[in-house]
Amino acid sequence: MHPVGIIAALSLSIGVLAQSCDVGGFSMDDFRDRIIVTNAASGHRAYAFVKTDYGNFEYEIRPGGQAGVVTIAATDYSVQVEDADFGAAADYRASLVQLRDRLQEITLSPEASGAEVSSALTDLYLVQKALRQMTAGGQTCTGKIKTGVDNNVTINWTDATGTGVWVLSCG
Repeated sequence: MHPVGIIAALSLSIGVLAQSCDVGGFSMDDFRDRIIVTNAASGHRAYAFVKTDYGNFEYEIRPGGQAGVVTIAATDYSVQVEDADFGAAADYRASLVQLRDRLQEITLSPEASGAEVSSALTDLYLVQKALRQMTAGGQTCTGKIKTGVDNNVTINWTDATGTGVWVLSCG
C-alpha cells in the first residue's frame, strides 16, 4: 500500500474511533459545539454567514429551514443575515432608516390615534434593534458558545408598517 493511502486510512480510523470514544461517561458529543440557525420566516429566504474562531460558513436557508455548524472548542460566534430576495445590505439599511424616520413621525404626530402610536412604537423598537445590528455586510448578532448543547440562533422576517425587518436572536 502507498504511504499516502496508509496515512489516509489511519486518519479515518482514528476519526471513527474518536467519535465513538467514551471516557468516564463523556463522549466527543459532550465537547462538540453546535450552532443551529433557524429561519422562522414564512416567506423569505435568508443568506446566513456563520463565523466562529475556526472558520466561516455560508448558507442559504429557506423559510422554515435550518442550517448547522459543528466545531470543537470555539468560544464566540456571529451570524450575519441578508435577505436573499431583498438585494444589497446597503438597500436594506436605507429602507430601515426610511422606516425609522416614518415611524418617528407617526409617534410625534398629534393627528395619530393611540392605536397608531402604539403600533408605531412597537415597530420602531424592532427597526432600532435591526439598525443597531447592522454592519457593513448585513445584520449581525453575536453569542458565546455553550459546549455540549445546541446554540440556537433564530432569524425571522417581521412585517413592520408596510415593509419588513429581520429579527435576529443569538442565544
